[in-house]
Amino acid sequence: MTSRTGLAQHLPVQLLLAAIAGAAAVPAFAPHYLWPLALLSLGVLFALWQRSLTASRAFAIGFAWGLGLFIAGVTWIYVSLHVYGNMPAPLAALATFLFCCYLSLYPAMAGVLYRKLAAMPSISASLGLLLVMPASFITLEYLRGWLLSGFPWLTFGYSQTPGGMLAAPLSGFAPLLGVHGISWLLALTAAIAVLLVRPLSAVTISRRGRSVAMAALALIWTAGHFLHHAPWSEPAGQP
Repeated sequence: MTSRTGLAQHLPVQLLLAAIAGAAAVPAFAPHYLWPLALLSLGVLFALWQRSLTASRAFAIGFAWGLGLFIAGVTWIYVSLHVYGNMPAPLAALATFLFCCYLSLYPAMAGVLYRKLAAMPSISASLGLLLVMPASFITLEYLRGWLLSGFPWLTFGYSQTPGGMLAAPLSGFAPLLGVHGISWLLALTAAIAVLLVRPLSAVTISRRGRSVAMAALALIWTAGHFLHHAPWSEPAGQP
């Protein structure tokens, strides 16, 4: 059972937090590469989703999060329409906003999918958070990059793949799992973090369950670190 206290009682506060969290994820991508912000953004979204008591509230939270993400992250569409396409500024701004609204439907529907599946009697609160929520998020993120020719910009796995010293540990999984696999591991990490942080979690777990979750978290990120340094390929012949 989720609590009706705190943020669960204040939808405007939830929507504001969701929008801020969505916008905060943008610097995680190139050229800033502040990759921990992607994890923080998903953590806030998941914490709000688990406290949503209805599918409509989960939809609204996901939509607000998406608006924050896309309005902050796809401003280049306005530039393309107005500067290079000579579209009048008000019309270009409106077109960009409506496009962001469309893109926001994907995380909104992910929230609905999570809430519907998590309400099944066979799904416990902890399984809903750890399995259903990341899977719902990744499913709709994948569809956003494919449906109606797709719009794969700001796919969260890309936030973890800068090279050099800035590389995130999860980038080590790229040769094995691809960008959507990294997105799923990032979402799973966020879900585990929400489960372990008591002020965020509305789910109570045993001490043994907490230990297993922490071990899984350590295993994922340690494996990513070592995979990042694996010699997957080597030069052949002269440049």
